[in-house]
Amino acid sequence: MVKNNQHRNEIVLNRMFAGSFLDDHIGHEIVNLYKDDQGRNYVYIQPYGTFSREHQARIEHVLLVRGVEGKHSVQVLGLATGLKDLYDSSLSAEAMWKAHEQYIRKQGISYNGTSVLDIFDRKLEKADTQPVYFSMTAERVLRPNRPVYLVYGDDNPIVDKTAVVYNLKAGQPKCSLKQYFCKENGAQDYDTLTSLIERKDLWTVDTEIVKENASQELQEDSFWTMCAIEDYELAWSSAYAYLMRKYPHLVVEFAQEHLGLKVKPFGIVERETDNIDILLENDEQIVVVENKITSKINGVEVRDNKLVASQLAKYYIKAVERACQRKAKDYSEFAELERRCPKRISCYVLTPNYNPIYLPEYDTPLYKDDKRSPMFRCEEHYRQIFYGDVYRFLEKRCPDDLYFREFMKGMKKHINEYHDDLFSVTKEKFVRQIQRIKTSKK
Repeated sequence: MVKNNQHRNEIVLNRMFAGSFLDDHIGHEIVNLYKDDQGRNYVYIQPYGTFSREHQARIEHVLLVRGVEGKHSVQVLGLATGLKDLYDSSLSAEAMWKAHEQYIRKQGISYNGTSVLDIFDRKLEKADTQPVYFSMTAERVLRPNRPVYLVYGDDNPIVDKTAVVYNLKAGQPKCSLKQYFCKENGAQDYDTLTSLIERKDLWTVDTEIVKENASQELQEDSFWTMCAIEDYELAWSSAYAYLMRKYPHLVVEFAQEHLGLKVKPFGIVERETDNIDILLENDEQIVVVENKITSKINGVEVRDNKLVASQLAKYYIKAVERACQRKAKDYSEFAELERRCPKRISCYVLTPNYNPIYLPEYDTPLYKDDKRSPMFRCEEHYRQIFYGDVYRFLEKRCPDDLYFREFMKGMKKHINEYHDDLFSVTKEKFVRQIQRIKTSKK
């Protein structure tokens, strides 16, 4: 293999899960996010695992990124450090391929008991060009503990206020899947990326091996996928409401176990009452649930030449008025209703794990046209619940009910950290290939 004694002073952005190759093949970059069975990290640089001779033994860090649709930015999925090249640009593609085959056999590189040579077999993959299996080894590949974005330019199109955002002066590559940064060329961006890489508070999540029960992680076909309604918000709200009516004890158990609330069963479960996605009510409490799949909260808007507060504030007002069986003309009347409200009002925003909502962004005066109105602090009245929270709770309680099982199948897509079909599909193909090979050898 290649000598690694040169000075490493380059940072590479390696854009993964992109391109038509993934339509019919397993993206080889998936190995970047898993350790092999012996706990070793290998890095595959797009495309084809290759890089030109001028970068040989010069790459110090690889930032693993994915494109963000509609934005001049990429999301950072991981950081590879402690690198040693396995690819040698001085060899022909065929010579490099043979050298890698020998290296893989000698090292025994496998995932979930399946050799890399079988997983990425060129005959199985039907790939015209695939020069190498790996670009380099890495001492560590770490993932960030919160969303991280690199934005090309000075603006910030990232809505998620929990995210870490760094701006780059360089232009975003139109075609290339890798972008190099070094001190000598573009020092400002190099320093920016170095400051990101050196944030020890951020890089805390280690990669894992492919688990023995990896087949359980696969996305199953369901009624949702058949009808292409996996991201259809109204369908999900209706399904939640249906199952809440049919299995009220699960709502009570979830409230107690996950929310720390002791509640009575809800005799009323309504859809789209006063535009509220789901409303639950018993003789002590009203619960408002705002369900968002890929969209965010509707912010302040103008209607009939008047400013209207965000939907979160509006739904809270409606819930108080419902409990009091009276409507308020202005903030003064509402304040009196709120003070005497006979029921506890609880409000929640329910979203997939990939769609976190920064609630303070939607703080507005409760009544925009009333100077006496205070600010409606969303975090004081709403709490976010993720689909993953619901899924993990229901996983061991799923009744023998066809609709419920289909509900759980569809929810799997929304418990993932990323809403990226190519990312999810590539992981699924990788695991399916492993399972297929293991089954064929039994």
